[in-house]
Amino acid sequence: MWPESLCRELAEKRCIVHVGAGLSCQCVNIAGEHPPGWRRLLENLSERLAKSDAKNLANFLINKEKYLDAAEVIRTNISAGEYASELKASFVTASYQPSSAHRYIIKIAPKIFATTNFDTLMETALVDFSGLDSFTQFDHSTSGLNDAIRSPDTILLKMHGCAKRPVGTILGRSDYFRLRQQYSPFFELVTSIYKVNTVLFIG
Repeated sequence: MWPESLCRELAEKRCIVHVGAGLSCQCVNIAGEHPPGWRRLLENLSERLAKSDAKNLANFLINKEKYLDAAEVIRTNISAGEYASELKASFVTASYQPSSAHRYIIKIAPKIFATTNFDTLMETALVDFSGLDSFTQFDHSTSGLNDAIRSPDTILLKMHGCAKRPVGTILGRSDYFRLRQQYSPFFELVTSIYKVNTVLFIG
């Protein structure tokens, strides 16, 4: 049973629904495969490192569950081509399908959906369950978010970018600080949105 106050915030569209990796992990493709979690993604990326010392260090940090440190080692040492290839293979070409949980979440119909996931499952779910033109998608490189907030449009925020455009994704700390500096108006606006709205984290 959800609290009455949360239901009221959702009904009045004052609640952001933030979707995490837990929701994606239950999805499958036609081969019965699941999207990689944080650890498996880092392991897959580590295998693509050309320098053995960087690969060994990344694997050591992964085994110690120091995932942010491992991500930084990987991001610093992996080539742009290998990084893009792995993200697209892991999250785009694998063709994972939204789960029934996605359908229920779409039915909540908040003003803003947000996700830190690289996959395209929320986009697919919105198209499948609400229609092609049912939402407007934004990440840090997209302009117009401020105007969209004032409109009746449903918004999908891709907080860490999308695997379809790997160059704009946030994997390690350096990505975050670089992009936050480069696109500071976007991140400042998102911070404000999160401060003044209720946020429901799912997955």
